[in-house]
Amino acid sequence: PFKDNLQVGDVLTSVNNLILKSEDDISRFKDLYYNSNKGDTLKVQLLRAGKIIETDLTTVFEDYYSFRKNHK
Repeated sequence: PFKDNLQVGDVLTSVNNLILKSEDDISRFKDLYYNSNKGDTLKVQLLRAGKIIETDLTTVFEDYYSFRKNHK
């Protein structure tokens, strides 16, 4: 979860300059995401309604495992 403005239909194309093209890239993104802490910022590029947008996303949970525990 992020406090920023992701919208339904957004397609992430890169995170912290990692271009998301393969399953390995998605796994590396998950590692970045799961190892982030509350308040960490990820630089993302996404496709929204046919336009490329660059933005920062800020995590809002303490850590992934706490989030999963509290959101089952």
